[in-house]
Amino acid sequence: MKKLLALLASLAVCCTMFAACSDEDTSSKSSKADTSSVADTSSEADTSSEADSSTADTSSEADSSTEDSSAPDSSQPDDSSEAPASTTPLDETVGETAEFDSAPFEMFDKIANARKHTMAAEMSVGMEEFSFTMSVIEVVDGDNAYSAETDSIMGEESTLAYMRKDGKSYTIDHDLKVYFEDPEPATVEEVIYDTDFAGLAEMLSEGNDPDNTQVNTVTVDGKEYTRYAFVVEEAPLYMYASEGKPVMLAAEQDGTIMTITFTRIEDTADQQYFKIPDGFTQTTAAEYYEDVDQ
Repeated sequence: MKKLLALLASLAVCCTMFAACSDEDTSSKSSKADTSSVADTSSEADTSSEADSSTADTSSEADSSTEDSSAPDSSQPDDSSEAPASTTPLDETVGETAEFDSAPFEMFDKIANARKHTMAAEMSVGMEEFSFTMSVIEVVDGDNAYSAETDSIMGEESTLAYMRKDGKSYTIDHDLKVYFEDPEPATVEEVIYDTDFAGLAEMLSEGNDPDNTQVNTVTVDGKEYTRYAFVVEEAPLYMYASEGKPVMLAAEQDGTIMTITFTRIEDTADQQYFKIPDGFTQTTAAEYYEDVDQ
């Protein structure tokens, strides 16, 4: 989920950069227009009389008055932070406006911060020339914890897991089929640092506000959801919920589409993950990192 935070931040940066470029283009066009105007009237300015000067002064005062009257009205609300309800990152059909329901946000936050839970999701990021998918799982059972991330980039898949059990912690490399006990036992918070569903819950809390969130019924692949549209890190984010539970997240900006599908949100700890996989060889941290660096 740390990658989701980074992605949203990068989407926000893209928005800012494109807005800045647009402003610069506008300023450049305005500058060119001013230069052209001066060039066309330079000969007339050279032969102008005192009367012309007086007229210019009057014109200048009029221009100033006109400019002041066209200044932005600060009393008008700034809607730049609102998520556009018409955006459809999942090619959904947008229906009627729906009543705001905080249940999906509260459910996700409660389980993500519980001392016993199992949460898993699949994430996909697609661009014109590059894409990657990632699946993550996080299991917490009091002082025991497990997390794993599987990345798939250009057809290459890699899985790395971390486990804390009975006061000891381990790093488990599924690609090399090796594991080692960490020299210093990791805390529960350190084991789940990268998956960080609690951090995602905090991010989603931005949408738990009926005044800043647009709610619509939508249809995706023939299934109906309640869609919450809100802004996180200056980028629009969309949460799709069903029966009071979050099902998917989506964000889209400048050709980049990110989707997250939640596969498990449970208030129980799946005990099958608290063991070293069969057939894995034990090594040491020093030997492992020496092999990885080669």
